Amino acid sequence: MPWIGGATATPIDAEAANGHDYGHDCYANLEDPDQEVAGEGFFKSLVVGTHSKIADLWSLRHVQFTDSQERYTNDELLAGFHVHKAFEGSKALELDKDLPARVARKATVLAQQHPVPILGRFGQGKSSLINSLLGEQKAEHGRHNATTMGVEVYRMNAGLCGDILLFDTQGWEQGKTRVLLDQYQEAVLKETGASDLLPDVIIFVVAGTPQGLRELSNVIEGKHLAKAYSEFRGKATDRGTLLPVITFADATPDGTHADDAAQVKRKLEETITRRGNNDMDVLYPAYVSNASGAGVDELRERIIQEVRNRFQIGCTSKTWHRVLQDELATEVQNMEHKYKGRCEAQVELVQRTIVASGYAHGKDTQFTNGMWHLMPPIRSKLNGSTTCLEFLCDCVYVHPCCFLLSPFVLLFMIMLYAYLTVDSWAGAVGGAFSASPHPGVIMDPTPTDFGWDLSGLTSGMHVSPLFDRAGVSDLQMAFDADAKRLWLMAPDGTQVEAELFLGKSQGSTSGTFPIASADAGLDFNFTDVESYTNAGVKLRQAMAGTIAVSNRDMSMHWPVTNPSEMDANFDLAGVKGMQFKFSGAASSPTGPGQVSSLQLCAPDLTTIHYRLYVDDISRTFQHTFHDQETMGFDDGQDCHGSADFAHAKTSYGSIGVEIFSAKVPPGK
Repeated sequence: MPWIGGATATPIDAEAANGHDYGHDCYANLEDPDQEVAGEGFFKSLVVGTHSKIADLWSLRHVQFTDSQERYTNDELLAGFHVHKAFEGSKALELDKDLPARVARKATVLAQQHPVPILGRFGQGKSSLINSLLGEQKAEHGRHNATTMGVEVYRMNAGLCGDILLFDTQGWEQGKTRVLLDQYQEAVLKETGASDLLPDVIIFVVAGTPQGLRELSNVIEGKHLAKAYSEFRGKATDRGTLLPVITFADATPDGTHADDAAQVKRKLEETITRRGNNDMDVLYPAYVSNASGAGVDELRERIIQEVRNRFQIGCTSKTWHRVLQDELATEVQNMEHKYKGRCEAQVELVQRTIVASGYAHGKDTQFTNGMWHLMPPIRSKLNGSTTCLEFLCDCVYVHPCCFLLSPFVLLFMIMLYAYLTVDSWAGAVGGAFSASPHPGVIMDPTPTDFGWDLSGLTSGMHVSPLFDRAGVSDLQMAFDADAKRLWLMAPDGTQVEAELFLGKSQGSTSGTFPIASADAGLDFNFTDVESYTNAGVKLRQAMAGTIAVSNRDMSMHWPVTNPSEMDANFDLAGVKGMQFKFSGAASSPTGPGQVSSLQLCAPDLTTIHYRLYVDDISRTFQHTFHDQETMGFDDGQDCHGSADFAHAKTSYGSIGVEIFSAKVPPGK
């Protein structure tokens, strides 16, 4: 709230708003912080800002909140009851009777929109279920092809509750959680204007066919599913609700429905409750038939009832409650300016606003202590005389250089100097590296720095081991010893701003991967460097990202049936006889440990611009393939990709390729 924690009120105003003292009489001498004072720059900003913050923090110590015996329901808050109660009997409310309604207007719009994501694997009947719930064919559906690409939103009327927003998602898979969540947040923002609108109810769809029920235990890995649900819930502090829905009820005998439902509930509880954060209630599954409509009406009523129940449970973590608090402060300030001189003074308006905020959280507010202690210093100020303590405080404020007399500020400056010194020392990455037990890898780099020992390397191209820094995984460096050129390489979608180091020289670079096209990364030429023994990178800013397939007609993917090694032959984009080679646990060619390896093999003289995928990680390449020969004998197709694509995992979801362009020589 700007009046409490900001610098828009003078220290005396802040004190008056809370009815207490700061414990420092010298504050009575302070003028408005917005006026000009002697001294400019850093000293002035430091003193004014420090005084203001100390005053505000001291003020908050004397605002006491206790549990209220009369708590408002969420419906009452959205009707503005808490505002009406706090401003009851005030001139402000007499002049502006619409104040409570205006405060709650934006929050009410958000509170009447209830997002319900519908998750499930491909082919489980999610889109058909939405059509059944809506009573009309709106969502595209099909049995054999994935019909939902991205996230689509459909509104279902819920009566007095407003609208339930059904989010039709593409098939959920391990490794696709981040993409799915980003698409969901984009859809929420586009539909409601708020990207952080959290779902209270999540629907998980599983096909009731023998294959669908059998896959439930095989394809849902606990940690991935738990992570998906926790990320959809965001920062919500109250418990969520998971409603499982079993489709294809007409494809199974009625006598097995109860056992199937119990089995689905038990498996989901094991996955979410035991392996997750235990912050979600798994309801008894609903059995429906999208073909005949059996069970659809009952499911619709269950969804509406659950949304109603969840709406009344907790509110402080909900987006509409945050908006309600923001609008309260904004509308009261606007009202003060509109009726300036006709309503209460700012002191009382601030107090009433704090009381209303307390009511919104189920708290009563008390302002402790009075202001009579200020009378002596105020009289001194009016008479033009000051005490020694008041004079000292006034000197510190008006003449910023005097702030050095304060041991507290002096200690602060020492700490600031130490911080800047350490930060500057840490930036000199090139001179801070030490040897590692593993050749080529620098020991104990900081979380944003990576060092690479180049001593002993001969001419030619060299590649570092994979490394993780600044929250980004599977980074790698490359070095051309002949051209003295250094590269930083990263998975597609990664945004980087970095300093590259070679010996004692450094160069800045930035960009989003893939860089231009082909295999290139962020690079810097160190042609003037004569001697060096190490190289490295310091990440100033880094953000991992994921790039979705842009053209499904030019792409193919395969489920990983054998994590150790897997090949696939295919034709795509007019190129025939290509091969896909994958190893999920290969020995790293650049360092200790295991990595995943991914290669594309193509016919002789074919030039292809393509992207390779392993779950959420992708890398882009461009290569002209040349058949391999040994002493004139054909050794087979040329293969190109990455021998250390990413760190190895115990299990994989899928691998794939997307071709952007391909040039096939005549006659091929």
